[in-house]
Amino acid sequence: MLLPDPVAINADTVYGLLLTTYRAGVPVIGFSEGLLNAGALVSLFSTAQQQGRQGADIARRVLAHEGALPAAQYPRYFSVRVNASVARSLGLHVPPQEELQTALSARAIEAVPGEADQAAPRRQP
Repeated sequence: MLLPDPVAINADTVYGLLLTTYRAGVPVIGFSEGLLNAGALVSLFSTAQQQGRQGADIARRVLAHEGALPAAQYPRYFSVRVNASVARSLGLHVPPQEELQTALSARAIEAVPGEADQAAPRRQP
């Protein structure tokens, strides 16, 4: 699993890292669409539109209740993408990205107190 560490994962290191893991048969989980396109098996990320939507939700709640900003939180809206070519090459069966998106969205909602009764799992194209 790659973490967004600019010292370890950057334009100078990512190609070698992905090539080495691929040759070793080790699947990589990325944090951006770029990493998926470069050779990660699966990537989870929030687009600018998804981040803006969450920001708007927070602003709406703060303004409606005249309250303080909430504590830092994980993204509520995110995308899951699967690199089918990498999965085939590694001989792995990965569920369809829609199935992964639904399952992970449901788990994310369960993990946030009060969220489960507010909304169904959120799918983002």
